[in-house]
Amino acid sequence: MDSDLLIKFDGELNQIDAQTLIQSLACIVTIVEEVNQELFSDQVIDIKINAISKGSFIIDIDIITKILSEVTPLLQRENVDLLAKIIAIITGIFTIRKFLKGEKPTERKDYEENIQIKNTEGSELTIDKQTFNIYNTNININAALDNHFEALNADPSIKSFQIIDKKSNSIFKADKEEFAKLTSQEKFEEILAEEKIIKLRTFLIIFKIVFDDKYKWEFIYKGNKIKAFIEDETFFKKIDKGEKFSKGDSLEVELEILQYFDHSVKTYLNKTYRVLKVLSHIPRDEQIDIDF
Repeated sequence: MDSDLLIKFDGELNQIDAQTLIQSLACIVTIVEEVNQELFSDQVIDIKINAISKGSFIIDIDIITKILSEVTPLLQRENVDLLAKIIAIITGIFTIRKFLKGEKPTERKDYEENIQIKNTEGSELTIDKQTFNIYNTNININAALDNHFEALNADPSIKSFQIIDKKSNSIFKADKEEFAKLTSQEKFEEILAEEKIIKLRTFLIIFKIVFDDKYKWEFIYKGNKIKAFIEDETFFKKIDKGEKFSKGDSLEVELEILQYFDHSVKTYLNKTYRVLKVLSHIPRDEQIDIDF
């Protein structure tokens, strides 16, 4: 299932600087990937750039979801909803950056699903609470926004940047004179926590089996060896009943990752792992092509 994110560079353009285009697209790819992770999606997404129409500089970015496992396939409707939500949040993130111009809100009112914020000019914006929280706490997204608008500001040929829908209606627009104010997000409304916890559904490859629940198992996760306690009592009952597990088998799990903020690189790094629940067991001889 796929969905499109259409971005447009405006100006008297017969061509666009390659470095500007590369940097802008790299930043947008980062934002898409970070939003997908923030949603704790159990889907891997591919991001593809369709052919650019000559002379128009409207770029069609395909965001394509891949179902991780045939064992627990997601419904088609859920894929559509996820992609629509990712695009809506991305548009909201750009909207917040333009509205606040790197400052913190002068006033904030929390409602059940939305947040109303006021900027230094006295204007008010009502935004989805989840979108605001992602914008307010994700350093990688804010760094990508900084770099994106810095690249556009440095290119004199670009007069505005837009996100448009499939009917060519503008759903976000920033003009040239606004770029400089959108290049710095120095203030977060809240101080970033030294540690945070993320939870996601994913696959782990068994590297070392430990049948005592007081010790950590060893797994391969995203190409790295990790150690994690398994805290699923039902899983250990299956072991007690004789279910066989081998090195190289895969477990579909609910994984909790404790991250700490590394000030030297200004990002969160993984610290510890816990398997909260084992959803399925795939023997190595029965595995399909899964992106780990």
